[in-house]
Amino acid sequence: MDLTSVVQQMRLDELALEASSCLQLAGVPHVLLKGPTTARWLYSPPRPYVDVDLLLPLTAVPSAVHVLEAAGIASASAGRVGETASHSLLMHTPGGLELDLHVTLPMLPPAYGGQDRDRVWLVLADHHEPFLLEGRPVPALDAPGRCLVLALHALGNGFRGAQSLEDLRRSRTLADRDTWSAAEDLAARLGVLPLLQAGITLVEPGPLPAGLPPDVRMRLEGHGAYIFQLERLANAPRRELPRLVLRELCPSPGFMRHDDPARTQTSTALLLAYLRRWRTLSGELPGAWRRWRQLRRL
Repeated sequence: MDLTSVVQQMRLDELALEASSCLQLAGVPHVLLKGPTTARWLYSPPRPYVDVDLLLPLTAVPSAVHVLEAAGIASASAGRVGETASHSLLMHTPGGLELDLHVTLPMLPPAYGGQDRDRVWLVLADHHEPFLLEGRPVPALDAPGRCLVLALHALGNGFRGAQSLEDLRRSRTLADRDTWSAAEDLAARLGVLPLLQAGITLVEPGPLPAGLPPDVRMRLEGHGAYIFQLERLANAPRRELPRLVLRELCPSPGFMRHDDPARTQTSTALLLAYLRRWRTLSGELPGAWRRWRQLRRL
């Protein structure tokens, strides 16, 4: 790594340590999801990583945001969980580093609330362990938990995510059979064993497992993001549909600024960004809707 990359990694390491220490002092449950753990577990010397990912219960997000913002560590970039991704809330430090608060795992159904809102956290509760970061212990997922996350992350990125595929490929070599067996048991408890198996086929070619949800098959077959999102909306609880549709049509100003920072600096520029979004949606959605209906019939 060049000097700039080294400095960036030092800043990210410090962010992970600072955020975790602050949350621990406030009693907010959390674990490192990936980022520094993946970089150190699979690579020697550690590979660069671009942000800090923490997993926490959905019910703990308001407390986490309050604690991190009060300490001046980071502020929420998007207004709500699910704007930047269905599984997380994005925060930024004053220096521009990203801190992603995950409430579920990539490719899993979004955490809509209700009785199952913290189910992922509760299932993973037995898979936490201290992870040494700069010589200091930080709560993190254990090896089976990390294997599950890497398979789901690769599945979410598909064949376009070269780094996530390499991470998964290395974990298949580094982690022993017992570790991967434990990861399969964990996936089965979450009801997503076919997703883990499908992720593995990206680095170890083989037939896709039975029982894959339609939206995952659509993603693997290379269909566009709009088709994937339409399928997610079709499977969402009816009570959530108005909120989800509104979020797609009119996301928060914080999300818009994150999505296109160069063209949203002023109020006028922000309004123009919304107009561009609506124009794009009106142009893309009709075709995506027709294709989605065809796929559903098949």
